[in-house]
Amino acid sequence: PAEVVLALLRNPSYCVYGAASQRTCDSTSSLETAFNKASMKERSKFEQETLVNVSGAAPSRSSFKRAGNSSSKPDELIVVTLLVATDGAVDAPAKIDSLASLQKVLQALGGLQQEQVLGVELMWTPQADGDYFTRDELITDYPSLRQL
Repeated sequence: PAEVVLALLRNPSYCVYGAASQRTCDSTSSLETAFNKASMKERSKFEQETLVNVSGAAPSRSSFKRAGNSSSKPDELIVVTLLVATDGAVDAPAKIDSLASLQKVLQALGGLQQEQVLGVELMWTPQADGDYFTRDELITDYPSLRQL
């Protein structure tokens, strides 16, 4: 997750809402089941998936644009979901309610050793170029997100 974590840490002005949750599992099997359920729960919120990673080969897209090149419209939002399965607990705030708490979570994820990371799934919606959520749509579709 290092590349995603760095992109988010380097571009805090793009982070306007946030949420986090953690779950502890007692076995690898229950961890895999919980990870798959969380993935399906998030993916079921998408109207459609336009980008799919098959066998590790995903279409390449540029990540974040610099603020000077971004849209000036504050209501052009996307949702980025990062699921991370780890061996052991992550020392991070359980709740994201400010930019500072989001940064603490991201720094904790960025500080994980490679062997601690058992699985990662990165999702964002909408995926099509030029498609975005308005603030009202975001609040309706993702009520657990809190403004930072």
